[in-house]
Amino acid sequence: QRSGNVSPQTRANITYVETKGRTNPKVIARILGIKPGQPFCWSKEKWDAIVQSGLFSSILQASPATVFQKGPSGNDAEEVGIQLNIACVERPPCRLEYGMSKNLYSGAWEGEVDLLHTNLLGAGQSLDLSIRKGGDARRNTTASPYWMPSVHLQYKDSKFGLGGGYEVDLFHDDLWVPSSSTPSDPGESSSTLENNDPLVTRQGGTVRWQNLP
Repeated sequence: QRSGNVSPQTRANITYVETKGRTNPKVIARILGIKPGQPFCWSKEKWDAIVQSGLFSSILQASPATVFQKGPSGNDAEEVGIQLNIACVERPPCRLEYGMSKNLYSGAWEGEVDLLHTNLLGAGQSLDLSIRKGGDARRNTTASPYWMPSVHLQYKDSKFGLGGGYEVDLFHDDLWVPSSSTPSDPGESSSTLENNDPLVTRQGGTVRWQNLP
């Protein structure tokens, strides 16, 4: 896939076919500081940040090319600018993971689903949704039907590590708090969770700034 608007071209035995990827070419141009009508300027630091962002699984070509246009007579070609051609393969942006585990403290089984999108808006923004639900460790209680799953939602825009990045975390957790002491050995199954142990809800959010300019 190409992150720039370039025409198909053939080299040796390789044919590049233009397709529409998720990465926005205007964002790549803005990160690199390339503006229409302005002198072409290449920043190795900014390009390395894009390469190391993980958006692309491979980059086949990244080179500037002179753009020509026919003159008024229709014969002579005039140089009208420089175009940056980028031929690359985008990494699949979505990942779904799921599994089960056993809580060492309560002895209850827990299931978890995690959905991650690493290129949500075409500029490397990521959205991570994690949902975890476990069985009620307390026996003979009427509270378990109202036990909500634990939900964590994180949105992150790193700005390719060039300054001004941020992340937002939202969370909701329902936790059983034993009224008696917790086992000293984490590997020992707990038998202290009783019917009258309180259910504590923990919810909120955080905002973190990264690489402030």
